Amino acid sequence: MAKIIRRKRKFRLNNLLALICVFSFIGYLGSVTLLKSYNISLNYELAQVNMENEEANRALESLRLEVTSYTDREYIMNVVNENGEDLTYSQQRITYIYNTDQEDGE
Repeated sequence: MAKIIRRKRKFRLNNLLALICVFSFIGYLGSVTLLKSYNISLNYELAQVNMENEEANRALESLRLEVTSYTDREYIMNVVNENGEDLTYSQQRITYIYNTDQEDGE
């Protein structure tokens, strides 16, 4: 009967390096895929924030125009006249305050 001889496998550095390269490549592909998808989601959020910012700027501009129209003297006089009240422009209620301590020209 033939005797079975078992040989020990020798540890080879080339096999270890090949295994490390394979795992590195798999890790690289995974990280590239995850980073690209994360970048896409960040770009989507950035676009939404920019749209909200533009809407807020438009609303702000319309409010500025509205405030400007409400502070106009003619608008105020029209509102007063529509309500039946009499509002007259009177110089008697205006008080001027002068500083007498300062010299002329300052």
